[in-house]
Amino acid sequence: MLNSFFRGLLGTDDPPTKVLEVRSDNYISRPIHYREESMLLYGPKMPPDNKNSKDKYYEIILHKPFTETAHQMYSLFRSENLESAEEKFIAFKEKIPPYIKITKECTIPALQKLCDTLAEHQGWTLAHLAAHFGLYELFNDPDVQKHINDVDPPTGATPLMVAIRTGNLRMVQALMSLKCDLNMVDCEGNNVLHYAAASNKEIVNLLTSLASPSLNSYNRAGYTPLHAACVANAPECVRALIVAGADVNLSVSSHCNTRHGIPGIVGEVMQDNQPKFYQQDMKHGGTPLHWAISREVIEALVSKNCDINVKNFDGRTALHIMVLRGRLECAVALMSNGAETSMEDNEGNTPLHLAVKQTNIPIVQALIVFGCNLEAKNKKGFTARHSIPVEMSSSNYDKILYTLHAVGAQRCPPEMTSCGSWCAARGDYNGVPPPSVARAPPRAVLSDMLQAAGMELAADDAKGKSGRYLDNRPPPSPISNYMKASKIYPISIHGAGR
Repeated sequence: MLNSFFRGLLGTDDPPTKVLEVRSDNYISRPIHYREESMLLYGPKMPPDNKNSKDKYYEIILHKPFTETAHQMYSLFRSENLESAEEKFIAFKEKIPPYIKITKECTIPALQKLCDTLAEHQGWTLAHLAAHFGLYELFNDPDVQKHINDVDPPTGATPLMVAIRTGNLRMVQALMSLKCDLNMVDCEGNNVLHYAAASNKEIVNLLTSLASPSLNSYNRAGYTPLHAACVANAPECVRALIVAGADVNLSVSSHCNTRHGIPGIVGEVMQDNQPKFYQQDMKHGGTPLHWAISREVIEALVSKNCDINVKNFDGRTALHIMVLRGRLECAVALMSNGAETSMEDNEGNTPLHLAVKQTNIPIVQALIVFGCNLEAKNKKGFTARHSIPVEMSSSNYDKILYTLHAVGAQRCPPEMTSCGSWCAARGDYNGVPPPSVARAPPRAVLSDMLQAAGMELAADDAKGKSGRYLDNRPPPSPISNYMKASKIYPISIHGAGR
């Protein structure tokens, strides 16, 4: 009462969408434009009463039905424009009275929630509303059941999709028990598993238990349900989809030219090694290889035909990610199993560009050993040598620059601008060589180092890859290269990073 007094004093009205309880005697002299059961659209009072600001509005009024309180009324919407009032009336008249009839709930909070939902989703049916509000018992009503596979015209969403989006497992179970269609897609090409990808693993498991053929289907954005789960940063859903058989080798927007593995077996690797995956990397897409944090898991995934060179949403391979995370063991394991060392991400950066920016000398040396392209340029036209961060400490600067220079990384061409003394065509700075060592480290120490990196000496010639070396004698294998390159600067290959 006090609030109404101040609103009148200040000349302000309630928001047009606020549900208000009103008196019937205020509408005796108001013209009725439309009537539908207990819902009416009143026009402005002619002439309007200057003392009552509401007399100038078109107003949607709901008479509280199915009760003994015959004169209880609610104002659902007010507008000075007849067209907007008619549009709202059409959306309300087919949904609100039957909804109240079924639920027997007609209070201001309930009506407000209902009107707000219909304002946002005018095409929803009674089944959509019941699914959204989690009223699974309403699906016992034939008037609700008949809409079970209806779609929302603007979005194409079905009641099941709405229920999945809310994460209500019991609601989803109720709809599935009524044999709703699981193979429908919305206007964006999303099926029920695309929706489930952002919900919870229980719903994913329930849907995939039916062996749905839509597990690896693409939506119009080029995403499979697995990609959608990555975007939603839902690691439990990611695992559930992979365990159910989602193909981890499908790329975003790539409907062909993909190398399909045996995703069910890949799922088993993930299931058995859950703590060995870095969940924060999942939101960038990719495959379990991108998210692995141990050499053992990488080797297990590669053995199950997980595509070693597939890219994530940022265009990065698993090797890019291992470089960024500083996981030397994992990077060496990938390269030992044939990972391409010079693939470009969306910015044109190769793993070497990233390793240089990270000032990670051991990984730079490992990439060099496995034959990365020293002269590859990113989209800015920069080589790895040009990309050396000038703000790094002098010690790291010297080491990273000398490592690249020692294996032949070229300076920039004369026409290149913004070059420092370390990469300019006429520059003369090449870093500082490491201090000489009295003698070579014992072979036993090198063997231990190689073992920690997953590069056992017995596998020297298994891959047949050629590396770089610092003298004129070609080494017999990448292992010998690694041993020789490690003499540039002593390195530690223990510690896998995060």
